[in-house]
Amino acid sequence: AMCVIVILLSVRRAFRRHGWMVVVVALVALVCLLYTGFDTVYDRFATLSSLDKYGTRLEILRDMVEPIRRFFVFGSGLGTHIVIYPMFQSIITALQFTHAENEYAQLIEETGVVGTSIMIFFAAIIAVNFTKAIRNRKSSINVAVYGLGFGLIAILIHSISDFGQHLPANAVISVIFCALIIRLGRAKANLQSAEEIKIKKPLLITIFAAVMCLYGWSIIGAAKAAVAEGYWHKASRIEDKLLANRREGTEEDFEKLISYASKAVQIQPDNVEYQHWLGVWKWWQTSGKTDPDTGELTNKAIAEVEKIVADLKEARKICPTFGPMYSLTGQLQKFVLLEPVGEDNIKKGFMLEPNDEISLFAAGCLDVGEQKNVESFEKFRKSVALGGSYFKDIVKIYIEQVKSPDLAIEIAADDTRRLRYVAGVLAGDEQFSFEAEKAILKSVKLIERKTSQHTADAWELSYAGGYYQELGDNSKAVLYFTKAVAADYGNADLRLKFARALAQSGQPVEAIKQLRICLKLKPAFRRAEKLLGELSLNPEVIKQNIEDIETK
Repeated sequence: AMCVIVILLSVRRAFRRHGWMVVVVALVALVCLLYTGFDTVYDRFATLSSLDKYGTRLEILRDMVEPIRRFFVFGSGLGTHIVIYPMFQSIITALQFTHAENEYAQLIEETGVVGTSIMIFFAAIIAVNFTKAIRNRKSSINVAVYGLGFGLIAILIHSISDFGQHLPANAVISVIFCALIIRLGRAKANLQSAEEIKIKKPLLITIFAAVMCLYGWSIIGAAKAAVAEGYWHKASRIEDKLLANRREGTEEDFEKLISYASKAVQIQPDNVEYQHWLGVWKWWQTSGKTDPDTGELTNKAIAEVEKIVADLKEARKICPTFGPMYSLTGQLQKFVLLEPVGEDNIKKGFMLEPNDEISLFAAGCLDVGEQKNVESFEKFRKSVALGGSYFKDIVKIYIEQVKSPDLAIEIAADDTRRLRYVAGVLAGDEQFSFEAEKAILKSVKLIERKTSQHTADAWELSYAGGYYQELGDNSKAVLYFTKAVAADYGNADLRLKFARALAQSGQPVEAIKQLRICLKLKPAFRRAEKLLGELSLNPEVIKQNIEDIETK
């Protein structure tokens, strides 16, 4: 659009005589655009053939009907979508939807009828001035309004499926375009006249000073945010290290983690996520301070938990709708400080953030305590779908506390590895031996189905092979191990299992071949060497060796 404006300005005299040239120049610009970026444009339009790529955006729009209805008049407030939407989100995902992917829907949600009406009134002002500029033939520069208008139309179309106007650079361009359209619409004569654009010097100085103050304020804010993010990045790296070690680390690790997070919070005290995770990490540090004799938290640790809870309550004022903070506060109150009010905070946290893995788990535990197994299952199922960090804890609750192994199997859904884990836990209790076999059989059936669809991985194929090997069905065992080895050729342990299955199926010669490959992949592999020695004494193998010698 800007290229078209430049071209139009350069030939403005001709345009007054030949208005049709506007169309010609626009077409030339379009051809140039297609020539230089046709592949990108084509690929973008090609995605229209699979509408599922836009399914998530459509679901977001459907979910936004309810918040729009609730905040119909004044809206929820600018920038609140990120903390309002989770309460109404139906999409089960750990992703955080910071924007609505539709500027119009988010505008209605955050500003209500009042704000939307103001924006419609502003759009009407732009449209009126655009029309005036087009009809004004006294000023040749007014032809530039065509490019500006097309640019705004492109922005309006793009806003249907994205949040481009929330990016500062895009927003500034839109403002400049609107300002130019209004200026061109109000032009009464040729803008080359200096008198028409004269601005009083004091006013110009005032505007300049205001702009520079705003610019300085934004630069300072951006600099603070960058420094805070730097500290937060350092804290996050330590968190990853602790999570890899199951939250076990040295006192120095925890001190650095808390130090970096605290500095980030000091720089940006209004960042609710920083405040929340600082509380989480402080609890990690405090939870390790237990009495060696009783295993319970020391009095000093309890006092630290009370301080964490007090800080979280104060931080909630920043954003009263941030669910995870309520949930964390409630968990510490309910399960550590033994305060009944913790239950209300856990439930409130779940209500505000029904797509947070931890909030779901905590709310599910409350349901279990109230013997609401159906409600707990729905929350636990969603928690597992969002990440599965608490899957083993949920299985333990259903087996040991609720005494319902079927729910433990059901929570594993169609995940073969999780089913295997459930089967292993159930096998440890004789009264659940039938359910353990049921979980194993369900896992194997899933693997068989995935094998027919060519989607089973090497581990799953090996697991099915081992299952049939234990049943004595050697032909099926060999079949699955063959597929497993093909999927993971360089796995020496897997190839050893394959060799054993071949030996049990009466194919010692083939088993030896696999063992030799196994030893090439992993020299000095004792278990493979031992099996190779045993099979070498097999009469069939000896006979084959003699025939090979005679042939040579």
